[in-house]
Amino acid sequence: MAGRRLPLTIVALAVLIGALLRIDALAAGFWSDDYLHHAMLAGEYPGKRAPWDLFRFASGTAEDVRRLTAYGYYPWWSHSEFKLSMLRPLASLLHAYDYHVLGLDPLLHHLHSLFWWTLTVVAAALVLFRLFPRPVAAIAVCLFALDESHTIPLLWISNRSTLLATSFSLLGLWAHLIHRHQGAVWARPASVGFYTLAFASGEYAFASVGYLLAFELVGGSGSRRTRLRSVAPVLAVVGVYLACWAGFGYGAAHSGLYTSPTSEPLTYLGKLCVGLPVLVGDLLLTVPADAWSFGSPWEPWLRGLGPGAPDWKTFQLVLGGACMLGTWALMRCLPRWLPASQAAALRWLTLGAFLGLLPVLGSFVTTRLLVPASVAVAGLAAALLHLAWVRLRGALSDRRPALSLVALAALCAVGFLHGPRAAFSSLAGVRSFAFVALSRTAFPLHAQLDPDRLPHQRVIMLAAADTNDAPYLPFVLRSHGRPTPAGFRLVSPAPGAHDLRVVDAHTLELTVLDPEVLRDSAVGSLTRPADASIADSQAFMVPGMWVTVLETERGQPRRMRVRFETPLSDPSLAFLQASEHGLVALTLPPPGQTLHLPAPQMPDLTRVGGP
Repeated sequence: MAGRRLPLTIVALAVLIGALLRIDALAAGFWSDDYLHHAMLAGEYPGKRAPWDLFRFASGTAEDVRRLTAYGYYPWWSHSEFKLSMLRPLASLLHAYDYHVLGLDPLLHHLHSLFWWTLTVVAAALVLFRLFPRPVAAIAVCLFALDESHTIPLLWISNRSTLLATSFSLLGLWAHLIHRHQGAVWARPASVGFYTLAFASGEYAFASVGYLLAFELVGGSGSRRTRLRSVAPVLAVVGVYLACWAGFGYGAAHSGLYTSPTSEPLTYLGKLCVGLPVLVGDLLLTVPADAWSFGSPWEPWLRGLGPGAPDWKTFQLVLGGACMLGTWALMRCLPRWLPASQAAALRWLTLGAFLGLLPVLGSFVTTRLLVPASVAVAGLAAALLHLAWVRLRGALSDRRPALSLVALAALCAVGFLHGPRAAFSSLAGVRSFAFVALSRTAFPLHAQLDPDRLPHQRVIMLAAADTNDAPYLPFVLRSHGRPTPAGFRLVSPAPGAHDLRVVDAHTLELTVLDPEVLRDSAVGSLTRPADASIADSQAFMVPGMWVTVLETERGQPRRMRVRFETPLSDPSLAFLQASEHGLVALTLPPPGQTLHLPAPQMPDLTRVGGP
C-alpha cells in the first residue's frame, strides 16, 4: 500500500461531487465575522487590530470591552473582562489579502475558500491512499468529500481557518508517515514545516495533531525513545504556539459559549462529558451535532411518543454514548475481519479522531468541529463497506443466505448513512446556512433608517431573534458602502414577545412575556458566563443608556427599566423592531401606555429582498 501514487481521477471526482453539492455556498455572500474583519482592516473597528490579528475580537481588558460595549457591538450585559481572541496569523493575513487584493466581491472570497477545501480533500487523499488499498481509499476520499462538517468552513469565509489548519496538518501527517515508513530525509523537515503552517492557521490544528500522537502511541514502530524523538519537533511547534497563546493573551474568558480548559477545567469537563458523545453520534450515525445546540426537527416526533418519551437531548446523548461503546467493540473485532495493516491503521486513526475532539470541546457543540475527525470516519466507513461487499459476494457464491443478509444490511446501512444521507445533509445544510447568511445581511441593508440622519443617530433594537448577530448591523452597512450609525444598542437579551411601557420622556420598561425564552439569553450567552447571574435591582450603564433590572427569572433579566440620556422622541435615537418584513421603524406610545411587541423574527427574503 505504501508508495502508491495518488489517483488524480478519483480525487478530482470527489472534489467535483463535493463542490457541486455545496455550489450554493458561492452565492452566500459575507456573514457575521466577515464584516468585522472588513472593519478591522479599514481601521473602523472599535479597537485597533493588526492584519495578522483579525481574530482578536475582544482582548479581555476592561478598556477594550468598555470601548466595544460603548459602540454597541457587545451588549450592556457583557462581562467587563469578556475575552474572545484566537491566534490565527496566517488565516488573518489571507483575509487581509482578500480584502486588499480581491476587494469586496464575496464570490472571489468564496472561491479562495473553495481552493483550501480542495487542498484539504487532496491532503486527506494522500493520507488515505498511503494507509489503505486503492478500492478502500477511493471510497474513503469520496465519503470524506461528502461529509456535512465541511459545509460551514466552506460557506463561512471567516471559518476558513479550519480548512487551512486541517489541510496543513494532514500534509504534515502524510510527510511524517513517509519519513517513518520509508526513512525519506526530506519528509521530516517537510512534516515539521506543514505542522508549523497548520498552527499558524489557528487552534484547529490541535484537532488534527491527535492523529500524529495516536500513530506514535499505537501505530508506529521502534522503541519508545525512537517514537518520542520522531514526534519531538512537532511537539516543539505546539509548545511555541502555546507559549505565544498564553504570552500574548489569547483565549476565551467569561463566556457562556467558549470555555478554556486551563482556566475553567470543571466547566470544560462538563462540556466534554456532554459534547463528546454528541459529536461521536454525528460522526458515526450522522445525527447532526447542530441539533443539540439549535434544536432538532425530530423533537416533535419524540414528544408524540407519549409522556414517558425522552426529550431530544437525552435521546441524542444516549445515542452518542452507544456509538462510543460500539466503536470500542468494533475496534476489538477489526483484527479478525481485516488484514493486520488495515486494522492497525483504523485503530490509530480512530484514536487520533477521539484525541482531536478533546481540544475543540471548549466551544459549543456543532457539526463544523468535526472536519479533522471525518478523515478517520471516512476510512472506517470505507473499510466496512469494502468488507461487507467482499463478504456479500462470497456468501452469495457459497449460498449462505444468513451471512448474505447480514453483509447486505451492513452494506446498506453504512453506505446510506455516509453516502446518500451525508450528501443530502450537506446539500440541505449549505442551502439552509446560505439562506441564513443572506438573511443576516439583508436585515440591516433594508432597515427603515434615514441615511441622512443615520451618522448622527444611535440605532436602538429592542429585541432580536439572534442576539449575537444583531450587533453586526453597523458593520454590514459599512461594508456595503452605506452610512453607518454613531452607535448601536440591543435592549433586551430575550428573543421572545415583550410588553413595552413608556414610563416618562426618557424611560421605558420592557417585560419578557414568556420565561421559557430566557434560558441563556444574557447569563450563559456569548459575552457572559453561566455563573454570573444577574440580580434584581442590578444596574448597568453604557454611554447614553442606563439599564436597571427590576425582575429576574433564574438569574436572567425578565423586566428591565431603560433610561436614555436624551428624550425618547429625540431624532438622535432610531428605534427598530425585528419582524419578517425586516427591521421596521417603531413609534413609541405616549408616556403611561403599553405596547405589545411580538417575538422578533428574521426577515423573509421573499418579502424583504436579497442583499
